[in-house]
Amino acid sequence: MRAAWVVGLALLAAGCAGRLFYLPDPDGRAAWSQTGGGPAALAFCAAAPAPPLQLRWQQKLSAAPLGGGLVDGGLLLQVTAGPTLLAFDRASGRVLGRRGLSAPQSAAGVLLGPLLVVGEAGPKPALRAYDRRANRVRWSHAGLVRAPLCGRGDTVVAALNAGQVVALAAGTGKVLWQASLAGPLWTGLALGPDAVYTGDGEGRLVALDLATGAQRWALDLGGVLRALAVQDSVVYAATTLGEVLACEAATGQRLWTRALGALPTAGMALVGERLVLGAADHQVYGLDRRTGERRWQFATRGVVSGAPGAAGATVYVGSSEGFLYALEPDTGRLAWKYQLDGPALMPVALAPDLVAVATEEKTLYVFGR
Repeated sequence: MRAAWVVGLALLAAGCAGRLFYLPDPDGRAAWSQTGGGPAALAFCAAAPAPPLQLRWQQKLSAAPLGGGLVDGGLLLQVTAGPTLLAFDRASGRVLGRRGLSAPQSAAGVLLGPLLVVGEAGPKPALRAYDRRANRVRWSHAGLVRAPLCGRGDTVVAALNAGQVVALAAGTGKVLWQASLAGPLWTGLALGPDAVYTGDGEGRLVALDLATGAQRWALDLGGVLRALAVQDSVVYAATTLGEVLACEAATGQRLWTRALGALPTAGMALVGERLVLGAADHQVYGLDRRTGERRWQFATRGVVSGAPGAAGATVYVGSSEGFLYALEPDTGRLAWKYQLDGPALMPVALAPDLVAVATEEKTLYVFGR
């Protein structure tokens, strides 16, 4: 069955003259829907290969990577500063498609079925939806977006730099609602069951009703929001002042606050009883998700800026000194590491059969068992 799937993939690629960006997923293998790992903004995947890993393939990119890889069926997609969208055969690394984008990407994108929705800069910045089956732009929405996008089902939610949070119908780009906050907005969004969470330009964590955009509550953070995630009725947030906190998703009531003392990564992983995030002080931290107490920290030799990825009993994280690390989330113990060809500043992408990371030397690495 696997051999037949790979042969079919190659034939389709040949028939599409190198422009293959979408394939149906008959095996249900798609597991990584966006750079943040999912609509909750958690860098988490239900399953991924456990260390030690082997390098399955590596490919040179046309330019430096922008955001982490996106896994969809038999494809691994990577956006670069070209600006270019590249599609690789997930199993072999063969380049199946290459498409120039309208302008450089300004915000990490989200996959919603056949659509890739990204924020683009340029003279006329816009939120743009690419139809990967037809290889064309489906719709555009004017405005500069710097915060990673979020989506669920048939809805895309974006934070415009000017101060608006907008919900759009994924298929058409129709505005479902728009909420005005104090700008600029550049922190990612997180979706709960019925609310969307983000940070505004006044250092507040804000909860909006997912159906209407009405503001439910706002919490003063004392600093600009850097990263957030929501799970099990709790919102976790980190600020540019180096503080990490948890609050009730329904009310915004603060549960705990802890100081890291360094600029945290723009994403975090929540696995088991641990909240894991990196920082500019070359450390990766494992906090108790119930109390915020620091349970462990792991020292790298470089800045950790890309969001860690967590799956099962492993956390994967890259750093600026050019290593990919695998850590045990309960203890922070090093389980495995691999020397890359340059700084790994983008998020790690996970799927049940692979771990992917791109370096500033324009190399995409894919590992497996």
